[in-house]
Parts: sequence; C-alpha cells; structure tokens
Amino acid sequence: MPTKKIDLDFKALFESAPDLYLVLAPDLTIVGASDAYLKATLVKREQVLGRPLFEVFPDNPDDPTATGTSHLSASLDRVLKNRVVDTMAIQKYDIRRPESEGGGFEERHWAPANFPVLNSKGEVQSIIHKVEDVTEYVKLKKERIEQHRVNQELIDKQDQMEKLRQLQKLEAMGQLAGGVAHDFNNFLNIVIMSCEELLTHQELSIAVRGEIERIHKSAGSAADLTRGLLAFSRKQVLQPKALELNASVEKLLNTLLKRLLPENIQLKTSLKATHAKVVIDRGQLDQILLNLVVNARDAMPSGGTVTVETESVHLDEAMSAGHFKVAPGEYVMVSVRDTGVGMDAATQARIFEPFFTTKPMGKGTGLGLATVHGIVSQNQGTIWVYSELNKGTVFKVYLPRTDHEIEAPFEPPKKREKVQGVAPILVVEDQDPLRGIICSVLRSQGYVVHEAENGVKALEFLAGYKGELSLLVTDVIMPDMGGQALAARLKKIRPG
Repeated sequence: MPTKKIDLDFKALFESAPDLYLVLAPDLTIVGASDAYLKATLVKREQVLGRPLFEVFPDNPDDPTATGTSHLSASLDRVLKNRVVDTMAIQKYDIRRPESEGGGFEERHWAPANFPVLNSKGEVQSIIHKVEDVTEYVKLKKERIEQHRVNQELIDKQDQMEKLRQLQKLEAMGQLAGGVAHDFNNFLNIVIMSCEELLTHQELSIAVRGEIERIHKSAGSAADLTRGLLAFSRKQVLQPKALELNASVEKLLNTLLKRLLPENIQLKTSLKATHAKVVIDRGQLDQILLNLVVNARDAMPSGGTVTVETESVHLDEAMSAGHFKVAPGEYVMVSVRDTGVGMDAATQARIFEPFFTTKPMGKGTGLGLATVHGIVSQNQGTIWVYSELNKGTVFKVYLPRTDHEIEAPFEPPKKREKVQGVAPILVVEDQDPLRGIICSVLRSQGYVVHEAENGVKALEFLAGYKGELSLLVTDVIMPDMGGQALAARLKKIRPG
C-alpha cells in the first residue's frame, strides 16, 4: 500500500515544539519563537518578533548584580565568531511580568545553549537559542543549602552546649578540688609551722630534731602537691618569682613526670640552659611541663621517646617578628619532643583552641594546650610547634630570661630570740587551728596578737579598738570578706 504524502509545516512544528526556543538573526533580532518559550517568558509572539533580543529581555534594573544580558551577549558573540555551539552555565536572568500581572520582574534561572545555523557558504544565517527553565531546581538547591546551614548551626549549638556542660563539670570538680586542697593546705601549714616552732628549741636531742626535720620536709612536699589543685581551681594567688629553669625542670622530672610515663616510653633530657633564670609562678611552670609531657605520652600508645631540652637563646628582631611574635631579647627555651603519631596541618592550626582534642571521648578535656598557651602568653613568652604525621612533634616554649636574684629557701631559726615591746599585730584567718598556731608562734616571740576569723569580724574588732596596730597578717581567701578587701579597707581607716 503506498505511503500517503504529508505536507509538513515546519514553522508550525517549530512553534509547537515542547522545548523553549528562540531564533535570532545575526544582528540578534528575534525572528522566531516556540510557544513554550513565549509561555515561559510571559510574552506574546507579536510582542517579540522583529525586535532586538535585549530590548525584549533586559536585565532586572532592581538587581545590581544581574549579569544575564552580558553573559548571553558574550555567548552569542562566540557563536557568530567561531560558528560552533556555545553551552552556557546556569544563569540568573529575571523575566519581566506583564502589567496585567502586576509588572516588575520575576526571578528565573536558565540553562542556555546557542546553536549556529550555517548557510551554504558556511556563514551564520541564524542562531537557535535553546534554554531550559531550572528555576525550581536552583531554588530547591538553595533551600537544601540553607537547611544544611541551619542543621549545622543546630549541631554546633548542641556541641557548644555539650562543651558548656563539660566546662560546668570541670568547674564543679575545680571547686571541690580547690576546697579540699585549701583545707588540706591549711592543715599542712599547721604541721609545717609547728615543726618550725619546735626546731627553735635548743634542748631537742639530735634524734628528735632529725625526726622533726623529716616531718617538716614531708609536709612541705605535700604542700607542693596541693599547689596544682589550687591552681586548677584558681584559688591560689600566683607568686611569680625568679627560678633557675634547669633546677625546676629536674625537680619535676624526678618527682612526678617519670611516674606518668609507662615502661615502653624512654625519657631523655638535654638541659643546656645552665644557670638561666625565668620569672614565673612555680605552679604554672609545672603545669606547662606536665601538660606537654602528658600530650607526648598520649601520642605514643606503642611506646617511644620523650626528650625534654632547655637552652638559652637570643631572638633578634627578625625572629621575634616572624614565627615567635614576641619582643626581641634574651629567652630561655624549654622543649618537649616525642616520636609519636604527629599531626597534620589542619590539626596543628587548632591545637590551642579550648576544648579541641584529638583524643577519644573521656580521654581528654581539650584544655591542656589551651592552658599552656594562656600561661605562656601571661608570662610574656611564646610557644612554637612543629609536627609531621608518623614522625613526632616538638613543642618549644620561650620565656624571657631574667637576672633577678633567686630567693633563698626558708630555714627555721636555730635559736629562739624573744622580741620585747613590739606593737600589736592583727591575725585574720578563718581556720581555727591554723589561726591558733600562727598566734601561738607570734606570741611566743613576744608579740601582742589580736585575732579575727574573717574580714568582717576584723573590722568589727577595729571599730571598738582604739589602741595601736602595726601589722596585718591575713589569709587571702575567707568567707564574708577576703584578705585583699580587708587590707584595702584597713589602709583607708588606718593609714599607718
């Protein structure tokens, strides 16, 4: 059966095509448009045919960042020049609404492509401009991005809440530890002062004196241990003083740090900072070393070597302004090096952030290195770190060197000397036993002693006391009113 010949109306086929097409003359005049294109762009055929493209479809004047016309113009120029298809990235190109629908512009996003139509001479006789409306896709993508951002904010807030809970737990632990350490330290002070008082008696036998000195030394060592707890709870007044760095490092290594390292970790030292001194609170120096050595230990679960070094160094202007960010001058360096797992650059960039830790849950607070950084900065020093994955890490702490004299350690008097006619002393201490031993020692030396259990009681006593007062001996931390507030009030009411 013969096929019936059909006369095709290609113009009608083009205009009824389901895709969005425009046909442009080389001068970019619109010469054809599919019904789908006209519907999508809210225009009628008679409104666009024979008119320049960018006159019909200008940029949104209310959008200063609009780039639709410039990007499309550049693409069409490339088609005319190169006579090849030019596919564009997704464009934001808003469409003008008819006045009957309120006017203005409607946000649209398109995926355009421009196809050259060549004549027999290979010249561009027209351009087919094909687009796909991807507005809903772009909006959905933006919504997903925004939802992801909101979700991430919620996760971050939850993380911050968890960190806050951990901080509150640490604060509670600190208060508990500080309270116990404060009371324990007071009892130790009673033991120490009693020993010192007994050692002033000449009639003691050599054997008894030796036992008392042993008790005195042990109580002093125990008092040193409480310093860490007091510092952790921030209940200790810092006492920066000149320390010989090597001696301080050696003391901590021999008393505590060696006990923290398991048998599969070797401890090496290279203490070259001979006679070099720094001004720092002893407890803070111990805290720096303790945190760095514990970090080194945890970085070597299968064993390795920790090396502690000290050295006197000079930082010139170039060095101090470069890596170190401190004033140029003389410094003492203490470093802790390990042969552990090391860190990548991303981890190194965050190691001094509070709560940042690479350790498993329950194995670290994320406060150790943040504390070290804070202490070093507080003492006008700097800290430098270098690490490579599977090659280990080294932390170098630089503290300003000083020429200040080191205070001589206290030695109990060998001979009791009575002091007569000394003006009265006011002793303020909330712990009855400790206040009792302080007053007893002072009275045994011939002083006239008045006592009070806190700052408020001391002021009440002074309100009715008209006699002379030459000296105030007070605890710093007490209920109702502490020693610093009391001293400030006393300077005003009794300037002498």
